[in-house]
Amino acid sequence: MDPDSLQSHCIQWLKSMELDATQRVLVAFSGGLDSSVLVDILTRFRQQGGPVIELIHADHGLRPTSSDDAAFCRNEARRRGLPIEVRRLKWGSKSVGQQAARNRRLAAIADHALARGIGVVAFGHHGDDRIETLLFHLRRGTGLDGLAPMPRRDRFAFAGAGLCAIRPLAQTTRTVLETYADRHGIAYRTDPTNAGDKYSRNWIRHHVVPELASEKTQRQRFIDSIRHLSGERRAADHYARQLRRRAEVEFPGLQSRAFDRKLLAGAPPATVARLFRGLERSLDAPALDEIQAALRAPPRSTPHHLTLPRCVVTVVRDRVVFHPSRDRGGRDVLQNTVEPIRIAPFSRGTAPFFGSEATWWKLPSGKSRPEPGDRWTADFDVDALSRPLRLGGFIEGLRLKRIDGDGAIYHQKLTKLLSARRIDADIRWRWPCLIDSTENLVWAPGLARGAMARPSATTRARWRLQLHPA
Repeated sequence: MDPDSLQSHCIQWLKSMELDATQRVLVAFSGGLDSSVLVDILTRFRQQGGPVIELIHADHGLRPTSSDDAAFCRNEARRRGLPIEVRRLKWGSKSVGQQAARNRRLAAIADHALARGIGVVAFGHHGDDRIETLLFHLRRGTGLDGLAPMPRRDRFAFAGAGLCAIRPLAQTTRTVLETYADRHGIAYRTDPTNAGDKYSRNWIRHHVVPELASEKTQRQRFIDSIRHLSGERRAADHYARQLRRRAEVEFPGLQSRAFDRKLLAGAPPATVARLFRGLERSLDAPALDEIQAALRAPPRSTPHHLTLPRCVVTVVRDRVVFHPSRDRGGRDVLQNTVEPIRIAPFSRGTAPFFGSEATWWKLPSGKSRPEPGDRWTADFDVDALSRPLRLGGFIEGLRLKRIDGDGAIYHQKLTKLLSARRIDADIRWRWPCLIDSTENLVWAPGLARGAMARPSATTRARWRLQLHPA
């Protein structure tokens, strides 16, 4: 790709993403060459009916000139008439590495996108960045994902809310961007730390890349190879999703997932690995090898727990269960213990609960509301609740006070509800139960709620409890 065709090529690709004037795109704007060219192209696309553009600059404050970069970005946004958010990242007294700084920057970008209701984030990564990243991954050991880095369109890893990351410049080289910026009079900032060899990526950029791809045509071949590998990566993801659909079995809960062990054991190991990496991206090669070994082992009735990065995988009989263990869950899953969440006041609160998040708040008074249709959300009459409450695990003997179709009151054993949903003992112990101060079961989320404290048309104040994926 040459500088003359860069603009038209990028705009054509953006149109293929079905981005139009009804949508908004948040641009990660560092003020450097690549993001400055990206802003210029997106601005021109906007004039042709493209999406609304907003900018964000994350000022990491790790260089003396970082405040100058922030001022430059503000001025450029003002000159182009674009809204910009500048976030100053705070670190305290501890030293910060490149990866930590990058993670914080991405988290700030994702947080702002979610706050603004923007679903697409644009990055200025170009082909040379992809070559450097491929070589960096090769140096430390990698698989298909590392060989096809920074795809042109990808899921934004730093937000669990379905953000999309796009990289319109991913198929071009830095040299092309420099020529384009020069021809169109685009000003940009230069990071002085890029000139040294202190960081591994800089050493690869200055010494390895020139040896392997010194000429423009050679560099473009590298970029084209990465594009082909990205196609292979998408194909691998396709087959992993197919395997997940075939192997997944019904399993009660929010974030936990269960699979047929026989189907996973008979599938190609690489496809199984991609399936589990789709559930938890931090799983490394040793962790995936542990899962493969457990799949191939003879089935047994005693649960075999694998404590892995940010999750626990349990293999029992012909079932494989994935349990997220962020915050609460990892240690407790292994020890079969549940530390109850105590809810005294009815102000807003939140707490982790085995891969899910419990959130509660008092609803505004006055207006009558229909009962929530989601089985993981319930409303209660504040005046009828016996406080304080606690959200804990299953206890033998718990019963729900219920009312049948004729208005007669009866008590239903929680064990029967659990058995009806085929919730076995290996997870029954951690099933969420809302219990009041008189030790009565008020609600078993996902299963049923009792008649106590159920709101009516005359209820003055409602309180809501919701469990949702963390």
